Amino acid sequence: MGSSVSVVVTCHNYGRYLRECLESILAQERRAEEILVVDDASTDETPAIAAEYAEQGVRYERVEYRDACRSYNHGMAASTGDLIAYVDADNALTPRFIGTLAARLEAEPTLAFAYSDRYWSGEASVAAWAEISATPGRIARSYPPDPAMLVHQNFIDTTAMVRREIAVAVGGFRTLPALWDYRFWLTLLESGYSGGHIPEPLYYYRLHASNMILSTRPQHRGLRLLIRREHFAQPFWQPYVRPELALECAVVPGRVLPGGTVCTLFVTPRVLGAAYPAAVRLVVALPPGVECLAATCERDGGRITTGGGVITAELPYPVPDRAAAALPPILCMTVVVRASHDGQAIAASLEWEDIFESRHEAVARIALPSLAVRPPFALPVASGALQVIREQFGPVEAISVWAAMPPGAPHASVPLPPAEAEADGTVRIDLRAAPERFAAIVVQGELLGNQVVLLPAVAPPARAVGGVRVGGRRAKLTALRRVLRGGRA
Repeated sequence: MGSSVSVVVTCHNYGRYLRECLESILAQERRAEEILVVDDASTDETPAIAAEYAEQGVRYERVEYRDACRSYNHGMAASTGDLIAYVDADNALTPRFIGTLAARLEAEPTLAFAYSDRYWSGEASVAAWAEISATPGRIARSYPPDPAMLVHQNFIDTTAMVRREIAVAVGGFRTLPALWDYRFWLTLLESGYSGGHIPEPLYYYRLHASNMILSTRPQHRGLRLLIRREHFAQPFWQPYVRPELALECAVVPGRVLPGGTVCTLFVTPRVLGAAYPAAVRLVVALPPGVECLAATCERDGGRITTGGGVITAELPYPVPDRAAAALPPILCMTVVVRASHDGQAIAASLEWEDIFESRHEAVARIALPSLAVRPPFALPVASGALQVIREQFGPVEAISVWAAMPPGAPHASVPLPPAEAEADGTVRIDLRAAPERFAAIVVQGELLGNQVVLLPAVAPPARAVGGVRVGGRRAKLTALRRVLRGGRA
């Protein structure tokens, strides 16, 4: 046997909307066993309009609370259904509202309440719609009742369906000027109950000049603080308001340049556990001898500032979009480690500034590889075309090779076929493609940045180029200095 459903309509001077509301309730695919209008001190036509529907089973009761919470509680006490569907008189239901929510609660007896998405409707001004970032006619999506998301934002509206016995057990709605429904949902969750979300718009939320979402907006900040102090200090909420922070860091060294080595630094802040941040601030402090060339953030809306050896990233988290919040942002920086770097680590700190007026921090020390520029390792060119170099490069490291030419040659350097280090770091260079006369062969690792310079064992014979004597030891040293300075075509 199915549960009985009572619809409680609360009204205060919303007579101009009451007919539409009651007509939508009477047009339900699954009819309610009881419809009760609770009129809280209305001075408009509300009593007369409610009387028009008395023959269709609509009951009318007037109270003088001037308090929305007490009106809802009165409806709870004065109605008899197993399930109570609360409807504000300025809203209207789609025909599937009662049947869909009641079916969900009947199918899952452990759920205390059920709610749905909604349509925006109404006659509010353009400024009012902009204030709440809504558009008339659009669907306002809601979310499952995840406590980690609810601590940030109330996305469950009062127009919902609740089990009577559970609502009574937790004391019903407690009086507040606004956000009393938010407090009610939090109370249900911390009492061990949960709710069911229907991802379908099942009612029309009307926005108008006297709507509570607008008229009480200046009070919301203070009320949120009151609710958070009351609820979020309780043990139930601690996993959702106390973050676990971590920083993952990686350094990828690149090519050695004159005076320094270019590295790519990746810093990924992670918020572990069940909590979500409202915002994250990541600060990376570079030690002397390390310079930032560029910094980017893989997070829409992330703001990066640099200066004074400090990179700061302000990273928004898209709460309550759980799927997007679960993707950690990545801060990518291109830095140059100068030869004067004294071995200090890069310091990174992650600060979570949450909506509960408290801060949490994680600190990491990012050790840099030993990347100070070191002079090339010089070897004589061995007899034969195949040159073997050992213990200078990493396993399977990509290798660039070029020939440094003597002064007066058409080009300062000539690129040679690249190579790859073997599993033990051994590199084999085939010099058959090298020019007949060269000052040196430069072998450059692409990962660790090491250089090996192969010098001819015997100086090439001198020759005249444009009336200038070229060759011999002086020409060879001149070319080697060019190599050490990083010169190439």
